[in-house]
Amino acid sequence: MNSIDAIEPFKLSIEDAALTDLKRRLADTRWPESAPVPGWEQGVPLQELQKLCAYWSNSYDCGGARRG
Repeated sequence: MNSIDAIEPFKLSIEDAALTDLKRRLADTRWPESAPVPGWEQGVPLQELQKLCAYWSNSYDCGGARRG
C-alpha cells in the first residue's frame, strides 16, 4: 500500500451551537407536497427525506464529533 491509499485517522470537531442550529433548521423545514408520481422517478420521495431528517434530528449521535 502506498501513501496515497493509506487511511489516516482524524478528529472532527463540531460546535454544539452548530448542531443546535441544524436541529432548528430541520424542525423548521417547510415541506412541499408529495410528488404526483410515486417512487424515485422525480427525485427522493418526500416521506424518505422526512424520515432521514427526523433521524438526523432525533436519533443520530454526533457526540463523538463534538469532542474532537
